[in-house]
Amino acid sequence: MRRNLTFEEKEELMATITPFAKNARELLVDEKIVIEDVRKLLEEKGFFILEFPANDDKLSGFHIEKSGKHCIYINSEHTLGRRNYSLMHEYYHAITGDKSSVCYQDDIQYDPTEFKADYFACCVLMPEDLVRKYVADNSINLKYLSYVQLIKMQNYFKVSVSAMLGRLRELYPHYKAVLGTRYAITRNAPSGIKKLTEKTKEANRNIDLISTDNGTYISPILYEDLEYNIENDRITLEKGKTILDLIERLGTNE
Repeated sequence: MRRNLTFEEKEELMATITPFAKNARELLVDEKIVIEDVRKLLEEKGFFILEFPANDDKLSGFHIEKSGKHCIYINSEHTLGRRNYSLMHEYYHAITGDKSSVCYQDDIQYDPTEFKADYFACCVLMPEDLVRKYVADNSINLKYLSYVQLIKMQNYFKVSVSAMLGRLRELYPHYKAVLGTRYAITRNAPSGIKKLTEKTKEANRNIDLISTDNGTYISPILYEDLEYNIENDRITLEKGKTILDLIERLGTNE
């Protein structure tokens, strides 16, 4: 039976990751702005991104590296907010070489490596300075945080509602219990989904972040890279077609 990480172990891991995440973020974007499009940002860094349904809600994604090329797979059954988080989680594995295996959501509570990757994503997507600035600039009293205020904040940082709540509870421990009651809207049940959709529309925000895709996405640069390798005789045309066929089969989940 696996043992949960203790509070003290988590605190130690967080203290290690915080400065590393800050430095890593500075290499990605200006410290004063939020990351608007995680997938596009990583593709600009040369990453191949694959998204398609895994038929397993607990599977978030994984990262592989072959011949110096980084590829990240993300489960498209998850909402966009959660996929953004998973992408940054896998980016941690890519830049550190600190790897476990395929990432399942439950692993974060047991595996130090997965916990570090998850907290890295938290720090990069929701930097402490920007979160505190948002709360102050919008005169938010966390004791009375409304769902509309929460959803506007979630949309600003491009994450899931539960991820936003988790970060707020960490940064403002005095309000941890009160903020914990707001998780009711994140329940993955018809009533919770309906309420979250209603509140999102009430906040005048689109529902993209809370919507699942279940579709297929393959980075255009993957095809470009494959074409380049074929044209320069780095791989044969036959092998190139085999790779394309494999990608398409993965995407259609056959």
